[in-house]
Amino acid sequence: MHRHVIRRTNRSSVSPNQIDVVYKILSGGSRMIWLANIVLVLHALIVVFIVGGLFAIWIADGLRLPWARNRAFRTTHVLAIGIVATLAVLDVPCPLTVLEDYLRTGTAGPQGFIQRWVSVWLYYDFPGWVFVLAYVAFLLTVLLTWYRIRPRS
Repeated sequence: MHRHVIRRTNRSSVSPNQIDVVYKILSGGSRMIWLANIVLVLHALIVVFIVGGLFAIWIADGLRLPWARNRAFRTTHVLAIGIVATLAVLDVPCPLTVLEDYLRTGTAGPQGFIQRWVSVWLYYDFPGWVFVLAYVAFLLTVLLTWYRIRPRS
């Protein structure tokens, strides 16, 4: 049986700076930054799923792994890139980007660690048509893969 020991701190050992940090964490602005960071990470994971999923399907099929033909995985994958490509063609901003921007609005201060490093590889400054072309080309590649490596019924 393990015993959990709770260490009590003397109130006088807590500095005013520590109290300020706790207050900022519990205040609304800081929570919004954390939510924005969560949205950013979720966005990055979706990108990894879409891009990495295609390569994973090719590799898994080459290795004759059965999950490469898993209908649920493949359907989710094609729907994900289909949504991205459709939004790009219709010139509709990505809802995750809009949500992240909304959560960051009105908050002063430097970029957080997550935002700075994940944003570096997630966002690029190219004309819009480049993204439309890239997303549609990727969708076509995923669809071609669907027909070349058929999912199980």
